[in-house]
Amino acid sequence: TDCDNLEGKVYVKGTFASGGLTNAGAGCEGGASFGGVVGQVGPMAEDAACKVSNCHNHADMEIYSWMSTGNGSYSFTGGVVGYAKAVLENCSNNGDMAVEGKVGGFYAGGVVGSATRGGKSLINNGNLTFKPRRTVEGGGQLNGDIRLGGVAGDFSTSLTESTNNSAMTVISEDVDKKAKQMRVGGVVGRGDGGFSGNVNNGKVSVNQASGTTGITLGGVVGWLRGTI
Repeated sequence: TDCDNLEGKVYVKGTFASGGLTNAGAGCEGGASFGGVVGQVGPMAEDAACKVSNCHNHADMEIYSWMSTGNGSYSFTGGVVGYAKAVLENCSNNGDMAVEGKVGGFYAGGVVGSATRGGKSLINNGNLTFKPRRTVEGGGQLNGDIRLGGVAGDFSTSLTESTNNSAMTVISEDVDKKAKQMRVGGVVGRGDGGFSGNVNNGKVSVNQASGTTGITLGGVVGWLRGTI
């Protein structure tokens, strides 16, 4: 609660094993998580008591991550939290983000990369540039899902009253043909649950990879299994 990154730029560049990387807080199973305030929130077992509130990032982020193995390796990046097993409320990202990754799966959002609990009043004010890439170190390939959003790349529960105010650019012309799906949304890339009162005020631009098996693009939500 009440956490701020005021001016400390987050910069990461390197090759990592798929067993996990800890950055700015914690790592994830089978991948890496990066956040302007914290990398990962919540234990591996689901815990409804975890909560992130009134946390704000004001610094720019540059993340360049390469996984040493492709299958099962995922990258989660968010302006506030990379991966959240927690409720998120009244959090904002105010810094620009540039995220490039050669990984099995690529999740990124202006506030959170992936979240498994509810969210309310999340705001992104930073310009976003996402570059999922084709081949990872060691011969693996980007063969998982790509989920990108102005506020959240993936949100598996309800999200309300959240806003993206800035431009999002996705450059993915060299994604491998094994990449399963690309979900891109002005607020959320892929969502499960109830979504209401969410607004996108930013331009969304996608340079689509011809090799992906499917892409869904929405001004608010790219792909939704729930209500809006």
